[in-house]
Amino acid sequence: MRGLSVEGVWTSATDFWMARRDRKSITIQLMVTTNPQKKTIRLKKYKTVDYPSELKTVEALGDRGPTKHGNDKIYYGDVHVHTAYSDGSGSFDDVLNLYKNVYRRDFVAITDHDALRAGDNHFSPGEWDYLKALNEIYNQPGVFVTINGYEWTHSTWSGRQDSTSRVGHKNIYFKGGESSPLFSHKGSVAYDPVTLFKTLHHADAIAFPHHPAWGGITWEENDPEVQTNYEIVSIHGANEYAGNLPIPHRGGMPGSFAQDGLEKGVRIGFVGGSDSHGLFFHAHEGWREDPYKGGLTAVLLRGLLTRENVWEALKARANYATSGEKLYLEFSINGLPMGSEVRVSKPPIISFEARSDKLLYAYILRNGKERFVSGPIDARMARYVGIEDETIAPGKNYYYLRVVYKDGSVAWSSPIWVEYEP
Repeated sequence: MRGLSVEGVWTSATDFWMARRDRKSITIQLMVTTNPQKKTIRLKKYKTVDYPSELKTVEALGDRGPTKHGNDKIYYGDVHVHTAYSDGSGSFDDVLNLYKNVYRRDFVAITDHDALRAGDNHFSPGEWDYLKALNEIYNQPGVFVTINGYEWTHSTWSGRQDSTSRVGHKNIYFKGGESSPLFSHKGSVAYDPVTLFKTLHHADAIAFPHHPAWGGITWEENDPEVQTNYEIVSIHGANEYAGNLPIPHRGGMPGSFAQDGLEKGVRIGFVGGSDSHGLFFHAHEGWREDPYKGGLTAVLLRGLLTRENVWEALKARANYATSGEKLYLEFSINGLPMGSEVRVSKPPIISFEARSDKLLYAYILRNGKERFVSGPIDARMARYVGIEDETIAPGKNYYYLRVVYKDGSVAWSSPIWVEYEP
């Protein structure tokens, strides 16, 4: 899916069509369809409501700062960015200034590669220290937060879909400041996922896999205390499920998608990161034109915007992913927010809310299947409170919310895990 741009969108009561232009032709593609044969329950009582006149959409605000989310506030940031210090473009200072003063995000993590290719180390100790020092200069609690991180780039990854190597890459994020260490995959304490997770346990660090459909992942080696999230969308596309729409994915390694991990019982929340290398690398490579808008993460904070609080939210999976836009989501079960685990003796009660000028469909998925599907939404806010899932089977289940927008954007809540014992 190289060099594609969205040229137009058409919707009907059942279908969502999109026209895409590449270098030589225009392709008209059916992106979403409502199949009456699917075993889904349409929300018969579903009613969209007009957005209150005294409020504005997040897109209309287009600015840094918190949005109320129940008792929490939402902050938006990019957790996956590269610079010329590895295989991207721009200096550390260029990128930090871009996210703070141009894109006006609330937080950012520069995640340059620890090393690429034999003998070609892209992150020297001095460069790592320099990045951490600049992060301290730019870090302003309550205004703009920087997170110390890097990309653990396992050297056995080949990018080939027939490769037997499935280790893949992981972004590492530290709670701390200038004392944060760097554990290269070429070293003796983080040379594979098992040693990496063991080492990160003692370093106040978490790790998120990304572009697994292209680079692979080993679910069996998951550590739920360290690998708390999965990068479901980036400039490489969306990795919710094989054949993902409306956003395609790069690569297609079987068993590497988010739903594959959830079906194995892995506890992962969802984040979005641009994985931007700047125009230098991603010209005609990514699914959208602006490489810095390939993915975005929203965190739910009760306290002040600080590095430590953002990190704690990401560790607790109190976050959701968007395909690059500031999009508002609420999703709860029995009053508990996304990322929670709950045990119930009665059918769970599900509630959600989405806000945007471009709402199209809302889906609640249970165990990887679309359980509830809204009708086409023609309003700037959609809210549904009190959906009782009477068909839930005893045992362990997971739910999450997916919202599709008229411009092809998508947002995903982190899952909520429900153990039902009637």
